[in-house]
Amino acid sequence: MEVQPSARALWHVNDEHTVWGAVSRAVRIPSRAEDDVDLLLAAIPPSGSFPLLTESRLVGNTALRAEELLAFEAGHRWQYSDSLSFDLAAFYNMYDHRVSAETGQSYTVSRNGVNSLVVPIIINNNGEADTYGFELLANWRPMDSLRLQAWYAALEHSEDTAGDPQHQASLRISYDISDSVIIDGFGRHVSELGDGAVSSYTEAGARLAWFPSPGLELALVGQNLLRNDHLEFSSDTLTGTQSTRIEQSIYGSVTLRF
Repeated sequence: MEVQPSARALWHVNDEHTVWGAVSRAVRIPSRAEDDVDLLLAAIPPSGSFPLLTESRLVGNTALRAEELLAFEAGHRWQYSDSLSFDLAAFYNMYDHRVSAETGQSYTVSRNGVNSLVVPIIINNNGEADTYGFELLANWRPMDSLRLQAWYAALEHSEDTAGDPQHQASLRISYDISDSVIIDGFGRHVSELGDGAVSSYTEAGARLAWFPSPGLELALVGQNLLRNDHLEFSSDTLTGTQSTRIEQSIYGSVTLRF
């Protein structure tokens, strides 16, 4: 059993300014795989200098604790005018008992008359990390038919969590061509991941929607239009993460709301 409390407070200073803050605790319960996995990661054949087959194996741990997060958040909303607003949110996260992998004591086994040296990689709870950053959102409606939204996020982290982009930004423009036709354009930029393992990239997309009747929407959407594909995640043998490439796509959709 785990407890995940959260305390939040919000203050309307006046019609233009609102501030808020929060403190929360969250956990991630160990999975079945982390509890009793026994996975062969690599096998090195015998060589002249070392006559045994060497196995590297990922081994679970039934004594794992839940990963813990203590999160502090604060924000400020500024309604500059009826058509323009800004939202600023800052955070500081402290992670404890994060899942880690440590090399255990090697041992030899014999299978079908073949001797092997096993090097266990044991899952443990010795990881710690801190992350902090902020997000800034601006909404502007210069006219009834035109809406613009800009967003930026910055993230700093310890070396233990270097798998997240430090900078992200997006821009969205929405224009009402008529009462029943809307066109959206959106772009985003993501900085590099994992110390350059995944390069930074910029992408853009567009959406054309038609509402022939109330509750019915027909749309044509294009995503990642600036290139054929781009890499978003690199492979990781330990976690089983596969390299993920996002391809350019164009599709249509029909949505019925009732």
